[in-house]
Amino acid sequence: AVVSPQSSGSSGINAEYGEDILPFFKDFFYIDDFKDAICNSLELYNSDINRLSEDMRDATESAERIHNDISNLRRKTCVIESNRTCVLCEGALLVRSFYV
Repeated sequence: AVVSPQSSGSSGINAEYGEDILPFFKDFFYIDDFKDAICNSLELYNSDINRLSEDMRDATESAERIHNDISNLRRKTCVIESNRTCVLCEGALLVRSFYV
């Protein structure tokens, strides 16, 4: 946690973003002087939580689309005639496994 002298303002501290200053205070401490710094920090945390929540939602949607694509590919079928040959090596297709 970072608590440092503030260059301007009346509270006398600067709670830098992402730093928890509450452990530096006694159990019963009047925080009016630090209310603005604490509120600003909480607002930054809230905006980060919202951004991360959107990122998680996007990642979940992307994972669902990928899962659906894989499921669709597993169900995809193709009919191959028994006399077909590979266009690259001209070997018989039904002799071994291959990708279509």
